[in-house]
Amino acid sequence: MTFQNKAQVASWLTYLNQVSLGTPSEVMGVVTSLITGQPLVLLGLGGLNKTRLLKHAAGLVDAKLYFRQFSSDTTLRSLFGRINPAALAQGRMEVLRGGTLLEGEVLIFDEVFNTGGDVLTGLNLALNEKEYVDEGEGVVYKLPVICSWAATNRLPDLSRPEIEAHYDRYILRFEMQDPDASVLRQIVETEGTPEPPETVSREDLLALRAAAGQVKFGLSNLIINLRDSLQSRGIRVSPRRLTQIREATKGVALIHGDTECRPRHLKWVARHATWHTPDDRDSAWQAVDDVFGQPLDSRAVRAELELAVESQRTQVRYFREGRIDAEQLKIQTRDHIRRVEGTVANFRSDTLEPEECQLLEALDTQYRATILGLVKALKEER
Repeated sequence: MTFQNKAQVASWLTYLNQVSLGTPSEVMGVVTSLITGQPLVLLGLGGLNKTRLLKHAAGLVDAKLYFRQFSSDTTLRSLFGRINPAALAQGRMEVLRGGTLLEGEVLIFDEVFNTGGDVLTGLNLALNEKEYVDEGEGVVYKLPVICSWAATNRLPDLSRPEIEAHYDRYILRFEMQDPDASVLRQIVETEGTPEPPETVSREDLLALRAAAGQVKFGLSNLIINLRDSLQSRGIRVSPRRLTQIREATKGVALIHGDTECRPRHLKWVARHATWHTPDDRDSAWQAVDDVFGQPLDSRAVRAELELAVESQRTQVRYFREGRIDAEQLKIQTRDHIRRVEGTVANFRSDTLEPEECQLLEALDTQYRATILGLVKALKEER
């Protein structure tokens, strides 16, 4: 990926984090889906701006958006055409195809699980094969779809086979929650809408997708171990889904500027692509952690770093009391800096998620600055 593309993707992440109520993980999921074409679904209560996030993401690409809010009255034929009332008034039957799913490149299905089983079955066939067969006309229409997303306020009734089949096609799954206080404060205090990044063409997006496809995977043993771990907990992941997890992992690696997939990339995707419902998510996550290791224990990291800071405070006090000289304090300060670096290194792992790596780096910077700040304050006193 060129520097220009890296900057472009970084601007997407920044922009979507600014305009949405989603967490960085949910935004990362949407961008991963956009780049790789792996379908995504957002679940969560109303008012969380799920479709707003998806529409803003769709606006990053110069491609035709097809947005549809589904209901029990939605018919399959209405997705692909509508009757021309003017022609009907003249006694002619004419179907208008413009503005329908036949032209949609980025698809957003809102409350798609509210519709009937025949619609979902037909939709699955159309999206799997990227074509729609109008049996009345005897015509096969090719679909230009490059990305498909869904949003729903409630978990669908997965006891119905046709709903289960459609739900299964969404590889990346996120359950959005009410924002925490810090995010809510930012939303309330932010006025206006940030300027969106410059859009990219469909061709540029597909070139980025091709670049993701060239990222070296090399984690076959881990993905087999992941399947076995999930199965031991009663969670089946189909070979098709494992293949799609592989492709999504390549996209995450590309976003982070890596030319090959690392365990942390696969771990992140697995946490968002292996659970079926929120009820079995904890079990799926435990299966993932069994393979990749437990999540970063930030409290344990902070506890060890605080010991280094407390020891530095003690040495500063000894210096004030004349129990050590400046050279000894310098040596102790250097040792405490090394202790911070060593603590961070001990917790650093190739299986940590990107956010965990960022937290470690932030703690490293914060505690080194605290130790050096104690010495600086001492010099200012003198």
